[in-house]
Amino acid sequence: MNKISPIYIAGHGGLVESALMRSLQAAGYEHTITRDSSGQGELNLADRQVARDFFAEVGPECVFIAEPIVDDNREGNGQRSKSKHVNLAIQNNLIDEDARSGVRRLVFVGSSCIYPPSRLQPLREENYLGDPMRIKDESCAMETIAAIEKCWSHNRRGDAAFCVAISPGIYGRGDSYSLETSCALHSVLRKSYLAKLATQGDLEGIALDEKRFGQIPPAIMKDLVSRNGPSIRMNESESERREFLFADDLARACVHLMEMPDADYAELASADSPPLVNVGSGENLEVRQLLDMVRETVGPYGKVLWDPDEENGASCRLLNSDRMRSLGWAPQVSLKEGIAVAYQDYLSRQEERVFAESGW
Repeated sequence: MNKISPIYIAGHGGLVESALMRSLQAAGYEHTITRDSSGQGELNLADRQVARDFFAEVGPECVFIAEPIVDDNREGNGQRSKSKHVNLAIQNNLIDEDARSGVRRLVFVGSSCIYPPSRLQPLREENYLGDPMRIKDESCAMETIAAIEKCWSHNRRGDAAFCVAISPGIYGRGDSYSLETSCALHSVLRKSYLAKLATQGDLEGIALDEKRFGQIPPAIMKDLVSRNGPSIRMNESESERREFLFADDLARACVHLMEMPDADYAELASADSPPLVNVGSGENLEVRQLLDMVRETVGPYGKVLWDPDEENGASCRLLNSDRMRSLGWAPQVSLKEGIAVAYQDYLSRQEERVFAESGW
């Protein structure tokens, strides 16, 4: 890519979009476009003509599709169906119009839930669509599968060179820290901090946190003010394993894909196989170990209640990222370091809101 080439990032201001902006700026790219910076306001990219007009106007050379417009994993079935329909319409329009307008490269960030958790670990790209998946995973998997198939279709036709980066759980800076829609790790961080406040008897601090970051669900509040002492509830077994990747490491991987020599990139975006590549940390920890790391960062926060009867989130999936590493990328931020960065971001966002509300 030329450093002044227009690069469009499709997302909704979340973790991955902000991480991509930082990575591109650090690499010296001067012309990044988001929906907020396009000058066209909030676009209804689910409308094919709107998407077509937008690409004709901004003329990007490369495109990142970072996140769906709606995170539907924690919504009810009716709203989840609507969100999935909107997300699929948006990403289909984006991919099709990218190909139509001659975009050189596109990287779609997809979810590891496309891999059935029963598969032999670690999961390779060849495991794609190997076994039936859990019903709980179908919604997020459907969007990634649709993106893979859509990109592959254009690659086979020879009118594009698109690929999909498959990632595990993402965390980092710039999240909303909502207890209902945030990524799993950020939800644990916030619950731990709230339990710490409850342990200190700081009910005013809890109220301020709720004002700044959104409603604390009644079930979580009940655990915080329990007569048996503050606690956080984990809706899974402590021996469940999770893989996480720092958002900026994922962003660096996506930029690395965009910068690859044509011959190397062509192997990823070939017509012969699904155009996907795993981008993981290479490490999955038991949830118990994860909470120990969080406790080291946040401080004492009471008890942990394990409730494995209500499984929440993905089952064990460890990605085999050998292919991506062979291309010259490797994660730079350890989980312990990343948790500390995310926690400091969470605390700084609180301080920013205090200043904003006070008029400073």
